[in-house]
Amino acid sequence: MTPDQVRNIIKEELAGLIRSDRYTFQKDLEIFDSRSIKVGAVKGTQIGTTATQKLALWGKTPIVQPASHAGLLGADGVDFYFYGTGSVYLVTDTTAFYGNSGTKYTIGDIVKNLKDAGILAQ
Repeated sequence: MTPDQVRNIIKEELAGLIRSDRYTFQKDLEIFDSRSIKVGAVKGTQIGTTATQKLALWGKTPIVQPASHAGLLGADGVDFYFYGTGSVYLVTDTTAFYGNSGTKYTIGDIVKNLKDAGILAQ
């Protein structure tokens, strides 16, 4: 194969990539240590464009977006208690949790943020 033939093959392959609206990977994507994924700040970036696409973090099995479990424990009007340091505490919609440091969040705050991030279904 001549150098011109090699150049033409490369040119044709690159033209297909440049004109495409996406990159498709058939192998794992590995990012070197201490590198970042930078995304746009105007419209944002989606990872998983539908609730049926599976996603996982930190070696867990990929799952689809979790759906609501309304009607199970935690339904309106059910009292919950948790135990700590020898005491029993009633958990209400205003009970705040802070994980021993930082900002305090109610259960409603946590659920809203998980929904806003798309981790839980609306």
